[in-house]
Amino acid sequence: MGRCIVVSDVSGMDRCIVVSVSGMGRCIVVSDVSGMGRCIVVCVVSGMGRCIVESDAGGVYRCIVVSDVSGMGRCIVVSDMSGIDRCIVVSDMSGVYRCIVVSDVSGMGRCIVVSDVSGMGRCIVESDAGGVYRCIVVSDMSGMGRCIVVSDVSGMDRCIVSDMSGMDRCIVSDMSGMDRCIVVSDMSSMDRCSDWCKRYGQVYYIT
Repeated sequence: MGRCIVVSDVSGMDRCIVVSVSGMGRCIVVSDVSGMGRCIVVCVVSGMGRCIVESDAGGVYRCIVVSDVSGMGRCIVVSDMSGIDRCIVVSDMSGVYRCIVVSDVSGMGRCIVVSDVSGMGRCIVESDAGGVYRCIVVSDMSGMGRCIVVSDVSGMDRCIVSDMSGMDRCIVSDMSGMDRCIVVSDMSSMDRCSDWCKRYGQVYYIT
């Protein structure tokens, strides 16, 4: 159960502070006369602080790096007035580094390859100024590599997935809109994605 206390000073600034009976405090929105909305870093009983969105009068949105009791910090999106979106690489006690999306003024989005203590690196999507999307194949300790989507300038989309069983899956859509499914059997010789392929009328088997 939460309570909202509204405070208004002579300037007309309204504040809503949600307080929970468990002692957990949350701040939803703070708006001053300039129209600036801020989310104040809050603290729960575990000592974990979180900030979702902070916006100033210029429309700048910032996510403050927060820290919980484990020392792990996370930041989702940071955007300045120039429109640059940045994801700050964060690190927890185990040395795990993660970055989702980095976008510069040219609109180019990049996913920085990250690595944790196990040596696993992951990259979801990388886009350069030409609109080329690339997914870097990643590998964890088990040797499993996964690639979600790769789109080149011709508009061809490719998905290559390999799991620990050795099963590879690839769904390809070219610019004509034709969908193709390339299936590689797993150790049990079971073909996956067959139903999907039959639905679209294109089935390719690689052994």
